[in-house]
Amino acid sequence: MNMRLQKIHATNTNYPQKVNELVAHVLQSSSKPWVNTDWLYDFFTDCIASLPMLVAVSEYYLEDWVLSDEQLADWGWLETPEEQATLGDADRLEFARSRMLSISDELIDDAPSIYIAEIIDDVGRSVVLAFSALPLGQAGLDISFSRCETHESENEILRRLGLIDVEELMALSDAWILARWKRRNA
Repeated sequence: MNMRLQKIHATNTNYPQKVNELVAHVLQSSSKPWVNTDWLYDFFTDCIASLPMLVAVSEYYLEDWVLSDEQLADWGWLETPEEQATLGDADRLEFARSRMLSISDELIDDAPSIYIAEIIDDVGRSVVLAFSALPLGQAGLDISFSRCETHESENEILRRLGLIDVEELMALSDAWILARWKRRNA
């Protein structure tokens, strides 16, 4: 998937000084977290939320709630001891694909939305950031960001963040699914 990189210039926002500080912090490659977040929610809603969005699911979610014999049984796919005894990889893959077909509809309200933008300070320095907006119910959104490389594709960025675009779920290989599958005997 090609990067649809949107540019946001500090001078075109209501937060030019804060954007300048953010760009400087990220360019310093500091291991210190960005703590000046009081304005980040407003910046996100004003400048980022209207950008093209990716909806992604965590690999950990798949591993915990889809890719396991326990989940297969909980969903009623193994009703008899004979079915449990003859469970094979073909059954696991059929279940996984079935669940992944419906996962984007189920998670659309809870999955993190990812927005990727090039943020440019008032002297022209820039960083590419992936903003994540995780819905927290009545508490609003949890906004975070991660630095990206301009040569990375959207899927590479998501993979590095431990996420998978919901539109790419059905393209996951059988080997990928089975390598992460939690078996009852294991």
